[in-house]
Amino acid sequence: MNRPLIIVLVIFLLHNYLGAQLSLIDSLKTEIQNSKSDVHKSKLYSDLSYEYLYLDFEEGIKYADISIDIATKLNNDTLQAFGYNRKGVHYAWKR
Repeated sequence: MNRPLIIVLVIFLLHNYLGAQLSLIDSLKTEIQNSKSDVHKSKLYSDLSYEYLYLDFEEGIKYADISIDIATKLNNDTLQAFGYNRKGVHYAWKR
């Protein structure tokens, strides 16, 4: 393959990946707003944190912390573990 074709292909694939990622982020934010269950919100914030892994370290940490805070108020060790796992993954990826 020639070089310009490879560059166009990489840009196209990257654009599609980021577009899908941002669409999923928007969907998670909408679902959080509509959720009435704190357990569900904690899971969604954890998922949202993960979606920011390759996009924005600070946002990912922020949503992991929100997930942990909700789980702590619920006294739910499993949800806390998910939140701390997401936070740890962000710090590991940051290196």
